[in-house]
Amino acid sequence: FDYHSIRGNQAVVTKASGKQEGEALPLKGKSRVQGMRNFGPQWSGDSHLLWNGVEGEGMATSFTVPKAGRHRFTAVLTLAPDYGIFTVRLNGKVIREGVDLYARRVELAPPLYLGEFDFKAGPQQLNFTLTGGNAEARKFRGTGYLMGIDYLVVKSLEPKEEAPKEPKTEVT
Repeated sequence: FDYHSIRGNQAVVTKASGKQEGEALPLKGKSRVQGMRNFGPQWSGDSHLLWNGVEGEGMATSFTVPKAGRHRFTAVLTLAPDYGIFTVRLNGKVIREGVDLYARRVELAPPLYLGEFDFKAGPQQLNFTLTGGNAEARKFRGTGYLMGIDYLVVKSLEPKEEAPKEPKTEVT
């Protein structure tokens, strides 16, 4: 069994929560969808976006922000014995360095808070650049490392607009 096998895209996007499934994000280059059911029930949608590369290469994708404003941005990633260390860029700007995705076994990482941002509505560019590997990590196919995105959460911090209240009418 090759646990890096590819599975078809079964996208799920939950607009109300701001959750965007990794497997629903645009796949570019070496990105693909991997079924995760064999590793346990904790992966949302039973799959994630999987990418592999060598040091210096990057995984590029994008996500959509439906409405402009201030948002909290969080990623839920996968950890594994052959996963690398990454620098994260959002719309070309470094927002996090040294994101180490190594673990002794395949498991879901705790949510990674990436910050609060003022987004314009529309697509946002997200890049993970492979900068190396943990001393304990083993290389994927002897050359590089992997990374996986279970889902992203882009949660609006803007006050909710209240629906106009209808005037009360009295019946006499």
